[in-house]
Amino acid sequence: METYCSVIDKHVPVRQHRVKKAKQPDWLNGEILDAMKERDKFKARHDDINYKLYRNKVSELINSAKKKSYENKIVKGQNDPSSIWKIVLMNSDRLLMIEL
Repeated sequence: METYCSVIDKHVPVRQHRVKKAKQPDWLNGEILDAMKERDKFKARHDDINYKLYRNKVSELINSAKKKSYENKIVKGQNDPSSIWKIVLMNSDRLLMIEL
């Protein structure tokens, strides 16, 4: 049994994967992740034109998703000032324009 395990470990080693963040933000959706993967593929291929297009697309998707998420949080907490202040203080280091 021990030799079997050693052969398996030698030829099929257990790989460890690094998890960048255990909890992803609520605004990060599948569409954004797919666009990020495409952007990274273009960068790896040194396709600058498509890379720049996808870089801008990813930025636009992230900004619109964040805006929508924060607008929803503000609407949900409209009668609760403390929840709105949590959102404001959490993003106080960023310039965030939310149109209501």
